Amino acid sequence: MIMKILSLTIFLALLIVSCDKNKDVIGFNDLEENLWVEIAHFGDDIPTKLAISEDGYIFVGGSDIYRSKTDTVFFQKVFDLGAGRVNDFLILPNGKILISTENIGLYHSEDNGINWQMIVEWAYYYGIDMQQSGFIFIGGERTVMKLDKNYQILDNILIPHSPAGLYKSVKVNSQGYVLVTCEPGALYLSTNDGTSWEKISLALDTLLQSTVWLHDDYTMAVDSDDNIFLATPRGVYMTSNLGGHWLCLGLDSIYVTSLACDSKGNVYAAAFGDNYSQINGGEPKGIFFYQKENQAWIDISSNLRRINAHGLTVSPTDELYVFTREAKLYKFQQPLL
Repeated sequence: MIMKILSLTIFLALLIVSCDKNKDVIGFNDLEENLWVEIAHFGDDIPTKLAISEDGYIFVGGSDIYRSKTDTVFFQKVFDLGAGRVNDFLILPNGKILISTENIGLYHSEDNGINWQMIVEWAYYYGIDMQQSGFIFIGGERTVMKLDKNYQILDNILIPHSPAGLYKSVKVNSQGYVLVTCEPGALYLSTNDGTSWEKISLALDTLLQSTVWLHDDYTMAVDSDDNIFLATPRGVYMTSNLGGHWLCLGLDSIYVTSLACDSKGNVYAAAFGDNYSQINGGEPKGIFFYQKENQAWIDISSNLRRINAHGLTVSPTDELYVFTREAKLYKFQQPLL
């Protein structure tokens, strides 16, 4: 079914986007079928992050944290953050979870989100990821925090020569290399557990003729082949050699708020309006799938075309979820390729 849908989409409305030509994705599919189903509405609590564990729990974070099993989709509030807001989840084996928040610090749970304990209070923290060795890296204000597997603080790393900004997105690739984005536009790499760092976005600075290129969301994704994807105001860019060369994949005049990869290395993007709202009134753009064969984005927005897609997540079993600025959560009804 999905192959039929994608074939029809490619034939009718697949648009190959060239960043050099500065084109938007302006075409979209006209499928009659509704590909997305709403599974939850969180009232006035707009989700900021979504995570799914290997044992089938969905965690939605906003100013509260909600939990549900994927097979029942009945959400229960498990943590009231008060003055805080979730910035990222790190799902670990055996029911262990870490969260980073705005304003109230770091917390962890050892029982799949039922009870929470503080690690660090009253601070802003952003992206979280963990190496197989057990070291945990967390982006913060001006520093990157390094923890051991027992959540003991080992270091607050100040990356040399980096801008004095926020380290917002943190990813660890399959080799254990740590990747960190820093405002207002820089990507840093450590190959030795945070001891030394290299700026690997210099070639991208040259392409964009600017060092201020990341969106407020500082969106980064890393696939199973260690390709790195970054959302910039001039398109989604990819590097397959740790920043030696960057390739623009398109979506060059819309605001990509989230990127995610599935287990096969396919890339998905949630986009909210365009960068230049005076052009078309900031019309929401929806959800896109990058097809490597045709080097093009396919619009899979379907019934969410005019929804303000704020973020997306691919589950460990390759199911695609999108949350919106209307405080709703949707699930893609077709299996991913």
